[in-house]
Amino acid sequence: MSLDCHDHSCRFAENRTGQRTNGHCRCSLPDEGAIFSEDGTRRFWLGRRISNGIAIEGVAGKRLFLCGVQPSKAGHTENDPTILRELGFGERLGFLWLDKVNLFDRWSPDPSTLYTDVEPYLKINDQYILAAAARCDFHVCCWGNHGAHLARGARVKRLLLKRGHKLHIFGLTKDGYPIHPLARGKSRIPDDAQPMEWT
Repeated sequence: MSLDCHDHSCRFAENRTGQRTNGHCRCSLPDEGAIFSEDGTRRFWLGRRISNGIAIEGVAGKRLFLCGVQPSKAGHTENDPTILRELGFGERLGFLWLDKVNLFDRWSPDPSTLYTDVEPYLKINDQYILAAAARCDFHVCCWGNHGAHLARGARVKRLLLKRGHKLHIFGLTKDGYPIHPLARGKSRIPDDAQPMEWT
């Protein structure tokens, strides 16, 4: 799937040389579905309609941004356990849309592949992260301890803060990384958890 932005005032559709790119910007991301690489081995973005967005005053109709660690099994219409849990959070918090991105873009249910993959993410993945973040109203990071790999979590956090986004988490692991939605044991996120600001 390839969408080009035709809004020439949109800086997300330009690279550092000012040339038009073939990537997505906030103007061209669809509301629902998923965006994969041409060979189908990488997922850059996933979007879902969550609910009617009526649970919390001031949130209704707004977009929730979630940045996880690695895309698992969810596709254009299929959901996996992580997405289902995140949709549950979004519905309880009253959001209408979910924009889901990840630190790493390799499409695999096994996070151990991050450590054997010579290229666990492409540079263009940052463009999708920033494009999704730019159109969302509330931003949550939830990549767990795997965010330490290649210092990827720290890099993406810097990128998002540099763009002026206020970041939130559901809590931190004992190693100081945003808790993953499927965390178990003492780190499990309660169903009624409220995101807290992360600076």
